[in-house]
Amino acid sequence: MKALHLGWVTDSLKTILALHHAGIEPVVVNTDPVRFFDKVPALPVHIPVALNLYENSRVPYPHLFRQFLVSRLFNRWLPLFQLLARTIKENGGVDFVFAHWGVGVLPEVAMIKSRSETARLPLILNMGTFPTAPSGALTERLELRIFRWIAPLVDGLIIPSQEMADLIYKLSPAMMEKPALVKPMYYPKEYLPAGILPKLGEHDKRARVVFVGQFDLSHRINDVRKELLSLAQIGVYVHCAAVDGLNNQNIVQFQPFNAHALVSGTLTRFMTQFGACLVSYNVTTASSRLRFRTSIPSRFLIALIAGIPIILPKGRFMAMENFVYREKVGYAFQTPEHAYLILISPSWDAVRERCAEKRKKFTFEPKEFKLFVQHILQRLD
Repeated sequence: MKALHLGWVTDSLKTILALHHAGIEPVVVNTDPVRFFDKVPALPVHIPVALNLYENSRVPYPHLFRQFLVSRLFNRWLPLFQLLARTIKENGGVDFVFAHWGVGVLPEVAMIKSRSETARLPLILNMGTFPTAPSGALTERLELRIFRWIAPLVDGLIIPSQEMADLIYKLSPAMMEKPALVKPMYYPKEYLPAGILPKLGEHDKRARVVFVGQFDLSHRINDVRKELLSLAQIGVYVHCAAVDGLNNQNIVQFQPFNAHALVSGTLTRFMTQFGACLVSYNVTTASSRLRFRTSIPSRFLIALIAGIPIILPKGRFMAMENFVYREKVGYAFQTPEHAYLILISPSWDAVRERCAEKRKKFTFEPKEFKLFVQHILQRLD
């Protein structure tokens, strides 16, 4: 079985590896408009990149222009389609398209589905963060409209949370009739910790958390420095990637981990020494931010496979907060002082043990995934 895997290669390591583990050969089309590759980096197996779609493209400013091409313009944008069609033909026997993730890859989905030569290829869309827009502004409304337009072309969905499923079915009620796997696309087994480290602070009983989110300060939502400082100021040791503006004796900074460290289990091994993983974004309320009510992001999933508890601010991230309480793998705190008391509570050790026991539950299951794919293909025969 073969799948045409559409997505940014650097954001698709886990899904490309997941297809491989499920016995499905990934024909990788890199839709990143800036970075190009001969093979998928960091993975323990050699998987070539069949096509860097925008490498020699004449699309002006593809990182900005792609979304605006989600229209009938794609019917006339023949050079890009011809590249895709040729790649499909040269890798004969492609059984379906696996698009990762969400609205971000819909321009390329539209390109394939708008042409008669490839329109009949079954499409599975893996939703990650949806909407991707961090606020309820024009971009979010555009994404919702794009999804409504593209929904009839989708044959199967992987949806990380029930909250996102409810949104999708509200946008497009017809999607309720199509196969859906409503659970996160967990990380494959390679991401499990390559060993377990002794717990830091075992003797001094100090609260220690790790934050593994990005510090891409060009996006305001990633600037959580104020929150990290508020925890440090009341006595929590906070370990995070190096960034300016975090001057506090209780903040320990490390060099960011690369993709190989993630895929080899080095990052998750590092995480096992902490009392909890903080998951947060720079938002004060989820009321006007649909993204944070529905999504299960990578920084949350990596804590699950690391097998350590998750703490997050209460009331901001509905899907994540519901998951934490449903699976009993963490806690939502109201204030920094509340977080500190949670982390030093004698009962927290039991939470850590539960998370360690559950880490394999939160690992990608190849058999389940393959059965889901086969169900979709059989349904369309």
